[in-house]
Amino acid sequence: MEANRLTNLKTFGNEFTWRKRKQGPDNILEKLDRILVDDTIKLWYPDLKTKNHSFGASDHCQISANLMNNNNWKAQPFRFEMMWT
Repeated sequence: MEANRLTNLKTFGNEFTWRKRKQGPDNILEKLDRILVDDTIKLWYPDLKTKNHSFGASDHCQISANLMNNNNWKAQPFRFEMMWT
C-alpha cells in the first residue's frame, strides 16, 4: 500500500467484512476486504463514500462505493452537433 501510495477508505456500515461462523467464543469476525484508492481518485471523486453491507449467504459482506453525491449531480443536456451530419 505504501509503495503505491494507496489509502484505505473509511467505510460505513458493518465493521467487519469476513466471518467464520462458529458457536460461542470461537466465532471469528475480521476486516479483510477494503477499497484502496490513490490521491488522484480522491481528487476526482471528493465525495467518494464506501459502505460495508450486511452478511448474506457468503462469508464475505458486499462493499459498495458511491462515487458522487446524488443530490448535486445533474445529467448534461443532450446537444446535437452539426459536424455529426
